[in-house]
Amino acid sequence: MKYIVANWKANKTLPEALNWIKDFNNLIENNSRVKEALSIDKLSVIIAPAHPFIYLLKDLITTKNVCFGTQDISSFEEGSYTGEVTAKMITLAAKFTLVGHSERRQNFHENEENIGRKIEQAQNYGIEPILCVRNTSDKIYDNVNFVAYEPVEAIGTGKNQDLKEITAIKKQFAFKTPVKFIYGGSVNEINSKGYLHDQEIDGLLIGTASLYPHSFVQILDQV
Repeated sequence: MKYIVANWKANKTLPEALNWIKDFNNLIENNSRVKEALSIDKLSVIIAPAHPFIYLLKDLITTKNVCFGTQDISSFEEGSYTGEVTAKMITLAAKFTLVGHSERRQNFHENEENIGRKIEQAQNYGIEPILCVRNTSDKIYDNVNFVAYEPVEAIGTGKNQDLKEITAIKKQFAFKTPVKFIYGGSVNEINSKGYLHDQEIDGLLIGTASLYPHSFVQILDQV
């Protein structure tokens, strides 16, 4: 199975998000190849909108193997932590969460202690963490099943990393247990096919291209 994650980041108003879902549903309904890939467990789609939208959107998609995730999660369970969104709050809506995205590490100064606690919180509430790493210096936690490799130089730059480089980096991580290895970094409908057809890559983390349902479904169509 290939896992495709749509990371909307800090984009879209609620009307825009609702329109995206409407267009996405229509595109899926009219794409027999994507529908089949979803139905036979060849493809899994994870949509990660902003936190305020997730409960409003989660019931608008009923297609098999399409679910929602969050872009981040609190390292705290509950309490006096103003502004935090906890795993306990979103467990009924999210099946996955990104943890340790490079933009969180850079812009919000997240460290390995924060990331480890977020992984623990997610798992305590039945949410699958997708650990984002920038390079082999970032810690790989033994208890994660999904690792998203996102080289900083490729994120939002339009300079996606070469497939051979990615597979070479994967070997350097030397995972202690089997993980789903996902690549993210300037992936779009033009360059995604090569990644999706490689046995060493289990999926893609899509940023900018996921903001446009037509582009996103074109990526799904290449699985």
